[in-house]
Formats: sequence, structure tokens, C-alpha cells
Amino acid sequence: MPLAAQQCPDGTPPPCAGVRRAAVRVTPPPPAERGRRFLVLPFRNLSRTTDLDWLVEGSPTLLSDALGRWQEITVVPDDRLFPALRRNGVVAGTVVEPARVRRIAEETGGWTAVTGEVLRTAGRVRVSARAADVVTGRVLASASAEVGAAEDVRTAFERVG
Repeated sequence: MPLAAQQCPDGTPPPCAGVRRAAVRVTPPPPAERGRRFLVLPFRNLSRTTDLDWLVEGSPTLLSDALGRWQEITVVPDDRLFPALRRNGVVAGTVVEPARVRRIAEETGGWTAVTGEVLRTAGRVRVSARAADVVTGRVLASASAEVGAAEDVRTAFERVG
């Protein structure tokens, strides 16, 4: 049997992640606990300008850093987030359907999903984010902030956080 047939697409040995996920269903924590566990997904670059493309994958790190000042919450770290995104077939910068977000939440323990966009208009960069409960889909909070195109975009992420 060829070596490729002996491993899963993510490089792990069989059974593959899809099979393991189907066998194990995670019971979500109560709403109050879900609201303190954040899953920051890559934002979308609505401007489609290449100079903002780095924010697609950089957004989880930038917003996680901003949220890190709050002691009452936890944020799924990058070293757990990005492998989970790959295993679940998520392409950074795309809209992720709710069932896939649920699988990622079950895998990572992040039950409040944060999604957002970055948009450049008229010399400004706008960062918008929404936090939603993964189980109910209810939006819990939304925020946006703008900085000048020549300013450090991290300031906008800090304001959103």
C-alpha cells in the first residue's frame, strides 16, 4: 500500500479526523461559560488590496492580543486555531458556515466565534468584528474602529478588542 494511502490529508495516521469527529460529540458548556471562551477566526479583506492581505491570517493574532488584557476570558491560541482550521478545510478569508464553526468550537473549546472584515476606503482602514454564540448563532457584540491608512492597524484591533 502506498505511503499516501496510509495517512490522512492532515498527515496523521488513520482513522482520519472526519471519522474521529463523527464518533465524538462535545456537549457545549452553559451560555455564561461559552461567552468567556473566544474563537477568533481569520477576517476577510473586503478591499481586496494586496497590502491588506496579511491581515486575513494576522487578524486572529492581533485581536487575540487585544483581548488578552481581559482576565475573565480565554482565547483559542494560534497553535490550536490554525491546525483546527486546516483540519476542517477552512480557507482563511472566506465565510465559514455554522456547522464547520461548530466543529472547530468542539475541537478547540472556543464557543464565542469572532468574525470580521477589514476595509480600506478614502485613506482609512476600517476593522469590523462580530462575536456570536456558536450554539445559538446569536450575535453577542459587535464593534468597529478606523485608523488612517498610514497609521498602525493594530490600533484599530485594540479598539475593537
